Amino acid sequence: MSWIEKLYKTYQNNTASISVGNNPLLPVYHMIQNAQVQIILDSHGNLLRAKVLSKEESPTIIPATEESAGRAGSKIAPHPLCDTLQYLAGDYLKWGGNPKKKKNESGYKPFINGLKGWSDCSQNLKLRSVFTYLSKGTLIQDLIKEKILFADNECLI
Repeated sequence: MSWIEKLYKTYQNNTASISVGNNPLLPVYHMIQNAQVQIILDSHGNLLRAKVLSKEESPTIIPATEESAGRAGSKIAPHPLCDTLQYLAGDYLKWGGNPKKKKNESGYKPFINGLKGWSDCSQNLKLRSVFTYLSKGTLIQDLIKEKILFADNECLI
């Protein structure tokens, strides 16, 4: 048995520990991030509602790539599905972006291109719903309408 098979068998033998306690056993290519907002979509990629998550609700297991898990500073490396507004919002720069960053850039294009590639080769309807919604490029505008974010006429407050 190879080391990867032993690793897989160890993981399978401990699946009951996947979501137990503060240090869950994570699936391969996943990590924990603290989500601040939960967005609920219908099967056609339309926003139904959004809510701010409490501190207790915020730890979220998300898929990650080797590059995205190790990103730092101004490096653009999107997570495959869940990420910050800089990556998810097509209207990020329109609403002011992040002027504190050296390069006031968005990671939206690499994120949406990666999500499109994943969605195109998958039959997962939830994944397609997420891609359909985010490809509209109106996330920040929608979060303002839902009173999750607040803005004046020029930028986020």
